[in-house]
Amino acid sequence: MDPPPVLRCKGWDELVPLVSGHPELRPLAGIEPALARALLAAPAALALWIAARMPGRLARGAMRLLVIGAETVDAVDEGRWYAALPALTGTGGEFTVTLLGAELDASFASAAAPLAPARAARCVRVSLARFIETGTDAFDLAVMFHPGLGKHRGWLEDGSLARVIGSGCELVASAYEEDEFEMDRWVLECHGYGVAGDSLVNPYCLDLDHERTAVRWGRVLWGFAPLVPEPGFVPDHGRLADLDMLTRMTMHSVTEVGAPGPDPGAAVELRAQTGARLSLIHIFDHRFVDPATGGLLRLDSRGALEPCGRIAGGELARYPGEAAPPLARAIWAARIKAASLLATYPAPATRIDPAEKARDMYATLRARAEKLFGR
Repeated sequence: MDPPPVLRCKGWDELVPLVSGHPELRPLAGIEPALARALLAAPAALALWIAARMPGRLARGAMRLLVIGAETVDAVDEGRWYAALPALTGTGGEFTVTLLGAELDASFASAAAPLAPARAARCVRVSLARFIETGTDAFDLAVMFHPGLGKHRGWLEDGSLARVIGSGCELVASAYEEDEFEMDRWVLECHGYGVAGDSLVNPYCLDLDHERTAVRWGRVLWGFAPLVPEPGFVPDHGRLADLDMLTRMTMHSVTEVGAPGPDPGAAVELRAQTGARLSLIHIFDHRFVDPATGGLLRLDSRGALEPCGRIAGGELARYPGEAAPPLARAIWAARIKAASLLATYPAPATRIDPAEKARDMYATLRARAEKLFGR
């Protein structure tokens, strides 16, 4: 028996022609490739997870799917393109899809809307907590595309995700890259939840590159562990505050500097014109600490290192090391920047509000996504 198409194909160039051979999906063969990829992005991500991580459940036939926090990309054309799931998974089973979200835009239509399969998904514009309170629906798999738990923690705090997991429904989420996944994992663990197994890299993602940054919708898929907080569990507010500090320091760099430097907390080696090499730890924005002395150094526009302070030996001793996850090193670096380096940044000609910048970045990504759908 052949593997499912989402496992057999190596990318969009193979997958789209293959599934467009199915009667309901034939219009995909006649539209722009970028639009076809956009229409299939959410169904393909779901199909990949089901085929790779739930093969036993797939073999049993019909599945009931819930898309939590649905808005636009995951709800285009009233969810009619989820009709591609049987073709993507290589099964004849029926997939019943419910799109759920307080910001759900059921009117979000693509240029291919007149060609979409006939059956729409069930669309419910309400919060997850409210949906659970008023319904008795059971699902086999729930998905949250880009929940952004570092910022949006309401699902964890109101107990709604605990009820989904406690019902026996498998829960999966997506992230743009591994670093965003690690931030979501950090928040989950602080709230008493967990991650099951390794993440899954999705070759059927959407490229939404923005400001020299690779942005890939649906690139990394990961699953929640069947674990919910014990009654009375108190979130680890200290670790959450550490993550919030990293977010603030990152947005400071975005608004004050713009161009990204090496990864925060990464060990680097700089070479002088004389050939001498200096092993340093990058903090943020081409500012470094010398682990041998604790001295802080800034790389100026001429490529020269100039001293800009010093950190205590105790802080150096807390450096997580290369064996630690990149997120732990980045949080350590954010602490150094916040405590010792902010004064080394020149005052900008025009100060940009980080919250406003974040909103602009989100609006830009949404506009790029809409463009992919021919809007």
